[in-house]
Amino acid sequence: MMNFYFFKKQSVKTTIIKKCTLLVFASFLFLYSNSFAQLGVQEKKIDEIVLIKEKPLLVVLSGEESELAKNGFNEDFKNAINAVWKFSPSIEFISSQEYIDLSKDESRNSVYAVLDFVTSSLINNVPGYSFVIGMVNKRVFPHYIKVYTVEGKRLSYGDIFSSLQYLQNDLNNALLEDRKAYKKKRNNMFRYLPIKLVENKTLLLDESFATEELKKEIDNIYDFDFKIVNKDVIDRAIVNKNDNIIYFKKVINAPRPTTRSSLGAIKDGSRHDNGMLKRHKDEIKGTALDAMYFNSIIDAGSGKLIFFGRPSFKDKKIDIKDFKMLKKVIK
Repeated sequence: MMNFYFFKKQSVKTTIIKKCTLLVFASFLFLYSNSFAQLGVQEKKIDEIVLIKEKPLLVVLSGEESELAKNGFNEDFKNAINAVWKFSPSIEFISSQEYIDLSKDESRNSVYAVLDFVTSSLINNVPGYSFVIGMVNKRVFPHYIKVYTVEGKRLSYGDIFSSLQYLQNDLNNALLEDRKAYKKKRNNMFRYLPIKLVENKTLLLDESFATEELKKEIDNIYDFDFKIVNKDVIDRAIVNKNDNIIYFKKVINAPRPTTRSSLGAIKDGSRHDNGMLKRHKDEIKGTALDAMYFNSIIDAGSGKLIFFGRPSFKDKKIDIKDFKMLKKVIK
């Protein structure tokens, strides 16, 4: 009887563990597929992207007294825009105060599109540290790119340059005539990396984001040319648009933040038909949903993403599992 009871107890325990494991796995698949569906410009926002492409673009610089400006952000931002941006018919740089004044001018605010870099999730209903693009007369913008940041480190020129490339590529992809073909290609980027995109190129890996174990074993896992380097080397390859280089980068999918009023109603700017985020004095600020990070590979020559990579966390380093996955998908 005791042996039967012990066996039964163990079976129940095993069943519970299996159920919990399945539940965790199912939850991950839900988050993964939800993130997967949100990558790129949303279908319902494409008409607004068409309008943005036709309008003169205002690029908003950070306030002179801001930490960003003091760390050279404005100069890097201007240089990167001039080097990268081809999406708009014309470009003009303005101050944040000029942007605020223009947004209130109903006789002129529908004339311009605007590109800004926001550090707070309370602005434009996007996650903090995002490049955003939209119309001046709308408070909620149709698309944004959240930038990967490291605490205590300023954004480099390469960070800004590559983020603008990524944003512009997203906008151009949204306007492709054959959207179904593009979606199929994008979906394949999670599970397939054509060998022709890597075999004659050098893969650069930031030494500060590679585990020590990977540094020792990478020769035995990766079959093509690679270098583990300082981030400055990767930045130079990015800004020089080096066709011979591909590099690892954490690509972030961060959903829009939500706000709740004291009555409990969720007010999400992305859901308002008029594109306006309605705020109330008594609202309780909500928080952004958890972001998902993909250890992705970018082509330095084109700035295009060629492989989404393994889901990860913000501070998790690239490890052997990332490269084992890479080995499996290169065909």
